[in-house]
Amino acid sequence: MSRLRDFFKLGGSLRRKMLYSLFLTFLLILGAVLSYVTIKSEQLALNNARELAQAYARGYAKNIQDQLNIDMGMARALSHSLHGFTNLPVEQRMSVDSNMMYNIASQNEEFLAVWTIWERRTFDTTWTLPYGRGRFTIFRENGQLKYRQELLDLEGDKVDGAYYKMKVSKEETILNPYSFTYSGNEEDAILETSLCVPILQNDEFIGLAGMDISLESYQRIVNQVEPIEGSQLYLLANDNSFVTHPDDNMLGEHFNESFPTLVDTFSIEKHVSDGEPLSFEYENGKTYFYSFAPIYVGKSTTPWSLMLKAPLDTIMEEARRGVFISLIVGLIGLALMTVIVWIISRSVTRPIKSTTRVLQKLAKGNLEDITTLEVTSKDELQDMSDSLNTLMSGLQHTAEFARSIGEGKLDTEYNLLSENDTLGHALLDMQESLRNARLEQKRRNEEEERQNWITEGLAKFGDILRKNNDNLKQLSFNIMKNLVDYIGASQGCIYVRTDDEEEEKYQLTSAIAYDRRKLLKDVVEPGDGLIGRVVHEKLTIYMTDVPDDYVFITSGLGEANPKSILIVPLILNDEVYGALELVSFNEFEKYHIQFVEQIAESIASTISSVKVTERTNRLLKESQHQREELSSQEEEMRQNLEELKATQEEAARRETEMNALIEALGSSVLITEFDLDGMVLNINHKCVDLLGIQPEKMRGKHHKSLGLDNTTASGAYKKFWSDLNRGKTKKRISEVNIAGKTKYIEETYIPVTDSEGTIHKIVGIGYDFTKVKEKDLEIERLKNELNQK
Repeated sequence: MSRLRDFFKLGGSLRRKMLYSLFLTFLLILGAVLSYVTIKSEQLALNNARELAQAYARGYAKNIQDQLNIDMGMARALSHSLHGFTNLPVEQRMSVDSNMMYNIASQNEEFLAVWTIWERRTFDTTWTLPYGRGRFTIFRENGQLKYRQELLDLEGDKVDGAYYKMKVSKEETILNPYSFTYSGNEEDAILETSLCVPILQNDEFIGLAGMDISLESYQRIVNQVEPIEGSQLYLLANDNSFVTHPDDNMLGEHFNESFPTLVDTFSIEKHVSDGEPLSFEYENGKTYFYSFAPIYVGKSTTPWSLMLKAPLDTIMEEARRGVFISLIVGLIGLALMTVIVWIISRSVTRPIKSTTRVLQKLAKGNLEDITTLEVTSKDELQDMSDSLNTLMSGLQHTAEFARSIGEGKLDTEYNLLSENDTLGHALLDMQESLRNARLEQKRRNEEEERQNWITEGLAKFGDILRKNNDNLKQLSFNIMKNLVDYIGASQGCIYVRTDDEEEEKYQLTSAIAYDRRKLLKDVVEPGDGLIGRVVHEKLTIYMTDVPDDYVFITSGLGEANPKSILIVPLILNDEVYGALELVSFNEFEKYHIQFVEQIAESIASTISSVKVTERTNRLLKESQHQREELSSQEEEMRQNLEELKATQEEAARRETEMNALIEALGSSVLITEFDLDGMVLNINHKCVDLLGIQPEKMRGKHHKSLGLDNTTASGAYKKFWSDLNRGKTKKRISEVNIAGKTKYIEETYIPVTDSEGTIHKIVGIGYDFTKVKEKDLEIERLKNELNQK
């Protein structure tokens, strides 16, 4: 201890003073450096923590924004596609509307409903008021797609409703979350939103197109994400209501329900509704960092926001750990240096100075202007210098790797300094994350390009189908020419169903780029070849294993067998109007096939319209020809009418005489009328006098009810009526008992025909010859008495 006290005295040798001064100076410098590094590290850690939290918020907000924009793109594509069909007849346009909605709903299970809303005046020609609308919806219920149509706002527009605001603004809109049930049961209600795109015609609002999406999937996804330990994500709608919340009971509630003290302090409602980013720290027992990132959906003016709430201590923990490690390393270095200075004294002065200069540069982050330490003392100083050289080399290598990543060279290889190279592992993880992000972005770009390609194609062919829709040949040529070019095929043809109602046949109306040596069949029937199979089964055929002799593609360099064939039926309302055939050297992509199937229905609809137009023109020509023939016959008919008038006057005179005769005859004979089944239609007053029965009581009863025939149960009676139905006149004499008296009636039954010669009733004429019969019987009796005498 005495020697140690003597060592630190100011007196003594120069070496002792130098060592003491060096030790004290080094101690002060190291303390200052450590203090500076500690303060700066703390500040840097805080800034990095803030930037990290903001980056996480922006990143997850971007992911949600991309998903919503994809859905909004679908709504926009539907709106633009429907705009192309506004000039079609109402029934055809509504059919196209429902079919397009059904296709979108069936191919996108994440959509709860796909719908369109049309101003009523656009589909009801009798409606002239500026309000009133029709909503047409394809929605899911129990896993099945159902269709619903409704008439709304028939008494006037609701000026405070979302529809009226979009009708006035003409802007794309994402609605604030709302609870809705398609079944009408409250227990089936779910939290959803709607993506709405106006349908405009000459800048005039005529309707909306959109779809309903469930927000439950966002709740599950966001709640599963924990970018920072102990952090939470909240998705807010434009009205500051919660779309996602760690507590399911808070979904749809307002922001101030969970964070009442933050609303007034930081004007959060205004920032969210205006779509402005916001970050701040707030202490309430524990300090949290809040970051709000806006989410813009399409061209909507009602942005949403994603809020990240993260404990500040957690995000700064890693940085503070680095500061602590640096402090420990510094203290260890101080101890080592103290031992080295104590043991080596002057021999270590120069290496220490060199090492200090390097350390100072390293402390400032300077890796460029550093020279390699050359120490050959073969002791700990050399080991330390070698380690420092290794550290500098490793840091330079790491910096170069980080610079390459920053320049976008994500394929750069990096060799870890050791298995415990924490910084190297972190850089490799970042490299892999960036690679995955690039691949994901590439996939999204490709998907967006495909969707844009389909949308542009639908618009292009919508315009093509509106032209030349009065000439089937020209329309077929335009369709195939543009379709072959647009889809990148080598050849194509189209078959259209003929107007032959007796036999189903399909006529070739256009063929593009087929070799004339390989003639196509002009007419095919169902089941005849691939075309016949497609129209019979109503299913698409796609082949990549093409027979060698099916068809050849000919060019200036020769001819070759195609690699793929696509045949799609043209179907509208389950009726086949024809088929498309496309041939290519390359395989068709899946979205190519989907595109062709989508426009196939529009082509079928247009072909149906063209056929109706052609049939109408043909009928008009026939009608004109018939009018000319009728005009030539008009004079002849006029002359015939004059002759007929004279004939009618003669017939009227005879009819008067006949009626008088019938009236006179009815007063003396029995007249009855029957239908073909023997049911009484009418009886005259002579029958009433004879039978004593009123006409109204006999009408509707059978002939046998008159009591004029005692053989009604025999086969002769059935034959009697059978002969009458075959047009034979029948005569007979009936003996009947009426009121205890025997009557004898002679009857004649006559079948009566109409103007076309068809028997429509039976008239019976009877004569009561009872008195004559009684006299005959009396004479017969007297003769018998005379003979007996």
